[in-house]
Amino acid sequence: MAGCQEKLWRAHEHFDVLQEEIARLQTGEVQLATFRTERKPDTPGTLQTVVASVTEPDLRLATVLGDMIHNLRSSLDNLVFELAFLGMRGQKIPKRTAFPSSLTRKDWHSARVQKVLLEGVLQKHRALLYQAQPCYRKRDSASDRARRRRKRNPAADLHHLWNEDKHRPTSSEEARRTLGR
Repeated sequence: MAGCQEKLWRAHEHFDVLQEEIARLQTGEVQLATFRTERKPDTPGTLQTVVASVTEPDLRLATVLGDMIHNLRSSLDNLVFELAFLGMRGQKIPKRTAFPSSLTRKDWHSARVQKVLLEGVLQKHRALLYQAQPCYRKRDSASDRARRRRKRNPAADLHHLWNEDKHRPTSSEEARRTLGR
């Protein structure tokens, strides 16, 4: 479990760095946007506030945030690995275990989740992992309307952020380089 703990501590260090940067933004030391007030056209005696300029945040912040998300996600993957190793009583090293993020019960019960991602994990541990899944509801339907009503789920949010960080360039400059423009 040491790997899980180290990943969490590293994520915490990144979180502290982000908190310091947010504090700098709140003091006005760094400004990402400037605003100006002007008369609203066609409406006498009315003013409006508009964005005058926007400064792209330091790329370092995106990198720190991405590292924090990756460490949080990795700690969950390490946890599942440890549970699988425990379930296999150290006789075998699990190969492709990972923390699932099942949006539907059908996905949770799929062979990919049950036989690959949770290989070797004991049933009592699977039950606990299931309760952290985005699809976990005591009584709920799987309709799109019901899904939109649901509260946000931290495991789903983490999974989506992690996936975005893996597959998206971190800046418009990097995107242009990727596209060769």
